[in-house]
Amino acid sequence: MRTRLSVYFSAVSVVYILIASCSGKRENPDLGLAALSPGRSAAVTSHAPAFSNADRLQYIKPGETFDLANIEGPAKFYIDGEDEPSIWGTGTEDYFLCAWGFNQNMTPYFGCPYKSMDSEEDLGVRFTLYRWHINDPVRFSKSLKFTIEHTGWMSADETETGKVDGHVEREDDMATVAFWYQSGQPKRFTTLPPYQERVLPEIDIIYEGKDLMKNLRHSPGKTELQSGYDWTGNGQILFMPSEIKAWLETDFYVEKEEARGLVIRMTHSYDYGIYRIFIDGVAIPNVPMTIDMDFNAPAENIKILDLYSKDLLVKDYYLGSTNLKKGKHTIRFESVGKNDNSSGNYLGFDSFRLRERWNKKRASLR
Repeated sequence: MRTRLSVYFSAVSVVYILIASCSGKRENPDLGLAALSPGRSAAVTSHAPAFSNADRLQYIKPGETFDLANIEGPAKFYIDGEDEPSIWGTGTEDYFLCAWGFNQNMTPYFGCPYKSMDSEEDLGVRFTLYRWHINDPVRFSKSLKFTIEHTGWMSADETETGKVDGHVEREDDMATVAFWYQSGQPKRFTTLPPYQERVLPEIDIIYEGKDLMKNLRHSPGKTELQSGYDWTGNGQILFMPSEIKAWLETDFYVEKEEARGLVIRMTHSYDYGIYRIFIDGVAIPNVPMTIDMDFNAPAENIKILDLYSKDLLVKDYYLGSTNLKKGKHTIRFESVGKNDNSSGNYLGFDSFRLRERWNKKRASLR
């Protein structure tokens, strides 16, 4: 006669803030789950944000994970007290069943429902990821430990060699939740910290809409501070131009000269246009992960933002990193037309941000 075994549905949530190099460990021992008693894994979800071009993740909801740069760290399952994992993956992106980076998708067993920026190489890009082990449960009799190695890509300005490196130790902020079934009551491996200890520090100097409205200048049309939605503070600057060759500019003031990433937060909608951006009269180029913004070198490939979307959404755009001198600076948008699907060339400017860089040189682990 078979005896039915009662099992408990268990979960553990773990938050790591700025963890890897400071601790001297490249592996997060309790990143996903640790369990005792016979059972099987059900799911791992993770969230995390990024400080430098591939360095510190921005904010994470349960289910989110790091920026693309640290996708090289393999996931490992240690079953029943193993010293070496019997399941050793090939990288974080592979564990979440993606390849060549993460793109938004949702399936019954894995997905990336949230991606904060278009490019995986942008400073501060954030992801939310999940993986359900329904068809491929990891079974254990005594214990199970899950880790993700904390290594990955890093931009050239943060390596000792001055070259992009895909295998360096990183610092990432991560939040994870793991679920599993087991017989008997689960052991408590950690205590959820108070809210204040789980909130990531603000790494942006933010110039929001209400501040930027004070020095606003623009071509013919109407402007307003539009509140609500996911906009920062009191809302975004909504510009409704009355002509195709539209432009809008405003000033911001830098208190201290230091290396910072330049980030703009823009709104997309069904009646928004296509714009290019200028800082202090210099057109913003398309900046790859390896290059910082150079105000002395004219851009050969200008960054163009197509702000059309059939659904209302807000995105961050990384413009490159540079040292802005103390004092007044000007950001300018110039319309270059509209998407064929758009009914207008409106502009929604949420905020301008100077994002902190972690000025550290990392050794290659190759």
